Amino acid sequence: MEVLVLRLVLPLLTMLLVTAAQRRFGHRLGGRLVGLPLTSCPLLLVLLLTDGAGVAAGTAAGMAAGQAGVAVFCFAYGRLADRLRGPLLVTVTALALAAGALVAVSVIRSTAVVFALVAVLAVAGLRVWEPVAATGTRATAAVRWETPLRVVVTVTVVACLSGAVKVLGPHLAGVLAGIPVVLAVLAPLTQRGSGARAAAALTRGVLRSVPGTLAFVVALAFGLPWLGAAAFGVAAGALVLADCATGRFLVTRAREVAVS
Repeated sequence: MEVLVLRLVLPLLTMLLVTAAQRRFGHRLGGRLVGLPLTSCPLLLVLLLTDGAGVAAGTAAGMAAGQAGVAVFCFAYGRLADRLRGPLLVTVTALALAAGALVAVSVIRSTAVVFALVAVLAVAGLRVWEPVAATGTRATAAVRWETPLRVVVTVTVVACLSGAVKVLGPHLAGVLAGIPVVLAVLAPLTQRGSGARAAAALTRGVLRSVPGTLAFVVALAFGLPWLGAAAFGVAAGALVLADCATGRFLVTRAREVAVS
């Protein structure tokens, strides 16, 4: 029963909450929430309960590499949304670039090296990509089928990946978790309903959360074999610390730009 809740119900509830927050508070905050490990955490909990700490830790290590795909997709989509014609073309281009990043990083087996590379990639993207102005980025009314589509995609991703571990192995399944399937649905829907600037605000918000999520999965990759379920508490602390450090970096960067 606990596994069923983690595999299906928890992802469903988290996506409903993210959708409500995006509509109420805007696309930037919605992106921040989407960038958090809302699918990774339930998946790793399922694996811990069903396959043990070793498998869950190996999957978490693969997820660290997978964050490279998330970061590249977000940067590419946000920068190309108002340059290419139509959300579909932007999505396909961003997915192709994200797939290339996943292939490049997935061959690195050192989790520490992957952590450093992906962290630099995410922070560099944030450094050169100025925040999208909030004006015009509030969510508009969604079409009737948008929320069910978001929920179905999220639950399907968690369910399929938890089953793929046995076929593909923990590391590769974790890397594939970095394919931004949910984002590939959310970003074009946001652009379709609210415009390119809204999609850019959403994807930059996701990129802003990548360092925290990266710290979360890396902490689990190292901590699960030693601490078991208690490693999730350590990982949550690592997420908060990394997110705060990223925020301070961006504030300092903004001051430097203002002075210059």
